[in-house]
Amino acid sequence: MGLESENEMEKWANWKAGGTPAETGNEQLTNAAAIEKISNELRQGNTYERTILPDGRIELKNKEGETFFLEALDGPKEKEVHEIQQFMEKVFNPDEIDPEEVTMECLQTLNDPRERANYLLQMIKDNKGEVVGVMNAAYIPSRTEGGENSGYGVTSVGYVMVDPEQQGKGLARELYADLYERAGMAAQKHGEEMRFVVGEAVSTVEETLNKLGDRGRVYFKNAQGQWEEPQYVQPPLEYDADNGGAAEGAGSSPEHFMVGTVDGRRTITRDEFLTSVRSVYEYNNVCAVKEHMDGYEDMWAKDTISGKPSEVKSVEIIKGLYDTLAKQVGGAEEFRIFSAAERKQMKSQGEQFQEHKSADELEWDESGVG
Repeated sequence: MGLESENEMEKWANWKAGGTPAETGNEQLTNAAAIEKISNELRQGNTYERTILPDGRIELKNKEGETFFLEALDGPKEKEVHEIQQFMEKVFNPDEIDPEEVTMECLQTLNDPRERANYLLQMIKDNKGEVVGVMNAAYIPSRTEGGENSGYGVTSVGYVMVDPEQQGKGLARELYADLYERAGMAAQKHGEEMRFVVGEAVSTVEETLNKLGDRGRVYFKNAQGQWEEPQYVQPPLEYDADNGGAAEGAGSSPEHFMVGTVDGRRTITRDEFLTSVRSVYEYNNVCAVKEHMDGYEDMWAKDTISGKPSEVKSVEIIKGLYDTLAKQVGGAEEFRIFSAAERKQMKSQGEQFQEHKSADELEWDESGVG
């Protein structure tokens, strides 16, 4: 298991022994056991022998004699963050990823008792000490529309990347399996259950995500009897300090909102869907202009870090995107999760879909008007 130490193994055992039963197929499982079931399913087909080392890393040895080391960063470690940054810059342009200081700030929140969310950053190295895989995510305790704790949380996945030369060896699955376990432990710390794993995605990665934790796109039945996809838009990640608008080169972007349930359901409620969206918006976007996630009761309130009009406007931009999404779904109470294969089959049987296009499928004006 992807745990940090023998003490963590004891916590894991204690966690599995308790918890709230959750429907998973025909089984009654605790939230912890349901997460363990998903982790085991993700690792099926992998032949790694897993050993937890004294320093908390997980040694992975396969039948081909290769050795890898999986590590979850538990604080701001400059050397490791720099190595991760160098690896990511092989894939992305520097302006497409967070600077190292931002990653360090996120890791620093792990030691801040005021911070509700748990930043999760994992990496895999080969036996030469080279980074060959990275995963970035966060466990986010959810709030109701009124600002109360919902009793559950979501894990928002930012990205997962594996060196092209190391792909096909199950390393992404190892990262995901370890993520589920660590996020489950974070949920336990907050006295709640992890209910969903969510993420923003473009169409080109959808089928890959369908296979990792069974995540799919979300749909509701509209007045015309079509399965309609919510028009989710990723807000700008950076804002102009003077006028509060999107910073130069940073704009909103349409994405597919992918959801996977821990209890195996393929149907979620309107409240669960909108709560998950608010959680992602709060962690990824609103916190950019508020000090930390426990510093306010209402995520849309105008109590930003400095109270500057520009920061208030930034929050209003994010809220505008959320309100537009909530208006689109209207009073629909039931949302279904479909994979690409499921939709294809349903279309062949005459079901009609009104699809939302992500940024890679259309020309998109970064001002937010497609």
